[in-house]
Amino acid sequence: MKKLIFVMMILVITAAAVFAQDIFDPRLLTQIGLSAEEIEEIQEIQFQSEKKIREANVEMNVLKAQLEKLLLDEHPDMDQVRKTIEATLRWRIQTEIANVEARVQIREKIGSENWENLLRLRKKIQQRIQNNTTIQSQVAPNAGTDRNSNTGNVRPRN
Repeated sequence: MKKLIFVMMILVITAAAVFAQDIFDPRLLTQIGLSAEEIEEIQEIQFQSEKKIREANVEMNVLKAQLEKLLLDEHPDMDQVRKTIEATLRWRIQTEIANVEARVQIREKIGSENWENLLRLRKKIQQRIQNNTTIQSQVAPNAGTDRNSNTGNVRPRN
């Protein structure tokens, strides 16, 4: 159960990081009409946020190792286990705060209208990617293989 919680925390962190990198891509920022100077300021905000998040991830990894060590004991000290998990969650909170702070700072810098345009543009791109992926899986469900329709045998393409 504890491993599951930790894995879920890592997945959420990863998703947040991907979202932040994706939405502040300079090409998207250029498409909504931001200047090179504005894009540079946004990238600096993002860099500072990512720095905080990397630090938190390192600390969480250390705490994960400590937790794993505690759990090796046949009768682990549950107070210490709780403290370690709570410390991990405090760092997790710091990553969320860093993400939110960066988004708010960037939204304030570019204005609400540009922020909405950026979100709409990002949504359109994600829909295109999803549609392309769906189409590819429908057109070529066995891509990369030659399927013998009579036997169902699959052999790699050369």
